[in-house]
Amino acid sequence: MNRKIKCSLAALLVLISVLPSAAKEGIYGSAGISLIKSKDDNIDQQYYKPFAVTGWAGTFIDISASYYRWESYSVTDELFNTREISINQPGADITVYAGDILSISGGYSYFKGESSYTAHKMSGEIVLDFDGMEISVDSSVKNIVYDFSGTIKKSAIAAGGEISFDITDTISWDLGYLHEYTDYKTYRYTYTKNSVRIGIVAMPERNLFFLCGITGGSDSDDVNFTAFDAGLSLKLFEHLKLTGAYMLTADFISSDTTVTGKKGSTTTRTSTETEINHTGYISASVYF
Repeated sequence: MNRKIKCSLAALLVLISVLPSAAKEGIYGSAGISLIKSKDDNIDQQYYKPFAVTGWAGTFIDISASYYRWESYSVTDELFNTREISINQPGADITVYAGDILSISGGYSYFKGESSYTAHKMSGEIVLDFDGMEISVDSSVKNIVYDFSGTIKKSAIAAGGEISFDITDTISWDLGYLHEYTDYKTYRYTYTKNSVRIGIVAMPERNLFFLCGITGGSDSDDVNFTAFDAGLSLKLFEHLKLTGAYMLTADFISSDTTVTGKKGSTTTRTSTETEINHTGYISASVYF
């Protein structure tokens, strides 16, 4: 069911998505390739994502279409056996600017790939942009079906919010909350995860963005975790952008052991095991 891999990658993609980009009216577009690598005790995940995005932005609306190709993406069964597949992901997004401070966004993606992999993802976001402060709430729903020793079905829901403040003209800090719920329908198992992240975004140069943050939380398996992330986005030569990020997650897994004494008395001892997970992301793209 590969819960740790999925949650780590989801958190990393959120991290990358908050890296700012310059607003531009008119037709725009970009194309490039990303590499995502994640490692934990159950599986090593490494896959590539060539992509292309094009759109049009105006004063009150921003419409875009995108295409992503997932190469060597690993799906798993209940015992963490893996199979690498390729997936096509076309999608569309729209943002409406309803006044000076309010924007509303929505998006849809369709996934189709090998092993009869099919998925539908819908997402939405509301942003209030005040002078020196921004408040946002967002959510997404993704339903997935694929074949691996039978048909595997699951659905994932994520919802959260964030507030950010400008410290200076080039530095801001943010505080966010994220709730994740996954229903592994095939295995009749549900998994939830709640996390809080505090971070900083800095723009030391006009074309350089840097961010870092610390996340903490717990899940429905009674696992507590702490994560550190860092990422940057660098624009070169007016039409080239390089992006990279790294996340280190420590899971603290507690277990109870009952010890029986010589006279029949019992004592419960609690021990904690620490598991370290790594996730990395690099991307290069050209844009106009």
